[in-house]
Amino acid sequence: MAETEVKSEKTHIRCKTIIEILGKPKEHVENSLKLAIKKIKEQKNIVLKEGDLYKAKEKEGLWSTFSELELLFKDVNSLVGFCFDYVPSSVEILEPKGLKFDTNGLSGLINDFLAKLHLIGMSLKKLNAENQILNKNAAALLKNMLIMSLKGKEKTLTEIAKYVAIPEEQLKPFVEIMEKNNFIKKEGEKYKLK
Repeated sequence: MAETEVKSEKTHIRCKTIIEILGKPKEHVENSLKLAIKKIKEQKNIVLKEGDLYKAKEKEGLWSTFSELELLFKDVNSLVGFCFDYVPSSVEILEPKGLKFDTNGLSGLINDFLAKLHLIGMSLKKLNAENQILNKNAAALLKNMLIMSLKGKEKTLTEIAKYVAIPEEQLKPFVEIMEKNNFIKKEGEKYKLK
C-alpha cells in the first residue's frame, strides 16, 4: 500500500517493531536485513513510516544487526502476516489503543497461528530425525576411521587425531568410549585394537 493510499492513520494499526538478523558473514547479515526491509516496503497492506538500520556487530563468532521500524498495517491480518513472515523480536502497537475483533476473523488468525506452529513442529521433528541419522552415520564413520588408523599399529591420541583429521580434544571423548566398549585398548600413551 503506497503512502498515498492511506486515507487516515486512524483507520490503520500503527506499530513499532524490531527485526533482528544473526549469522555470518557480516555482509550476508547486513544484506539480509536490507532485503527484508525492501520486501516490507513492497507489501500492499503495510506502509513503512520510518526505520533505522544499525551496523552489524560481532557476538561470539556471529554477526548481529537489527532495524527499528514504525509501520502502518491495513488490518490485524496484515500485522499477523507480517509477524509470521518476518518474525520480529518485538512489536509494540501504538495506535489504536483498543482493537475490536470479529470472532470469525479472530478464529481464522488463531487457526493460522496454530497451523504455522504445527508446521514448525513437524519441521523440527524431521530435522531431529535427520540429525540423529547423521550423528549415527558420523559415529560409524569415525569408528571405522579409528579402526583403520590402528590396524596393525599402535598410536598416541595425537597420531590418531592427525590420521582422522579431527582435533585431539574433540576426538578424545570418542576414543574413551571406544576404549570403554572394548574396541580398543590403551597401553601407556598408545592405543591399539583389541
